[in-house]
Amino acid sequence: MTLQHWNEGMGRPWYRLGYAHSARAVESIESDHQAFGDRNGFDWVNGEAFAWQMSAECVGREWTCIYTEVFDRSAIDLDPFLDRIQIGLANESLTTARASRWLLAFVQQIPYRRPTEYAFGLLPPALVVSQNWGDCDSKSLLLIELLDRVGIDAILLMSTAHAHALVGIAVPTASNGFRHHGREYAWAETTANAPLGWLDPGMRLPNDWRAIPIGTRTRH
Repeated sequence: MTLQHWNEGMGRPWYRLGYAHSARAVESIESDHQAFGDRNGFDWVNGEAFAWQMSAECVGREWTCIYTEVFDRSAIDLDPFLDRIQIGLANESLTTARASRWLLAFVQQIPYRRPTEYAFGLLPPALVVSQNWGDCDSKSLLLIELLDRVGIDAILLMSTAHAHALVGIAVPTASNGFRHHGREYAWAETTANAPLGWLDPGMRLPNDWRAIPIGTRTRH
């Protein structure tokens, strides 16, 4: 069983929660993800090249379709874990900002590793938490799953210029965030031990980032 420890914003010194899938469940998640890649023409040899044959309604919004599909499937696989998170945070009576920092800290401490063997270079969030590793967009999707379950508005932020992904969370911070549909989102870097609202100054040009609404609360 994967064992995580959290202490950000909690009323007790350490709060421990383990979550893992059975071997059969992992095989099912991996099989479904591979089948999803096959259906969309994912090139398993040259996976870095975007030459996939997405359905007509996804042309021009390929990554939105990919992330939405993976997000929705993982919500089912993560349901018992998300329930525990929701109950735990409700019992602690944390503010939205403090709950966001707590969840961000949990995702940040998951070790970084690129899932090059998976379709779209993306590890489903259910496997990120149970296998305890993931890259920037895989970990960011997990964070949005967590935030979405507890009712916190969040968006996925993608940068082609920096080949990177992170999360925008709709909470106020001391620094400027990312504006989307008239609302400001605080930067949430999932691959570094950085506070909510921080982003490398060299990555702050507005045109470097685009929003991909993934959570059920931010889809338009």
